[in-house]
Amino acid sequence: MLDSFIHDNREYIKENGGNVAEYIMTGTEAQDQGWLWFLDDEEIEEFENDSMRRDELKREITEYVNKNYNYNIEP
Repeated sequence: MLDSFIHDNREYIKENGGNVAEYIMTGTEAQDQGWLWFLDDEEIEEFENDSMRRDELKREITEYVNKNYNYNIEP
């Protein structure tokens, strides 16, 4: 799903700095339910009910995005 998201927003990403991981994380942090997009039903329940688990899931998501999408779209 992230690959489709990146493809659909390629021009916007390119025009605004080009780093894909930064774009994904900015959107994730800015949206009310942005973090939930990455989670399954069980993880969503944990995220909503356990602040320590929420922090852990946020770290995991951030690490995943930075590891797999930390590249620039060149002009």
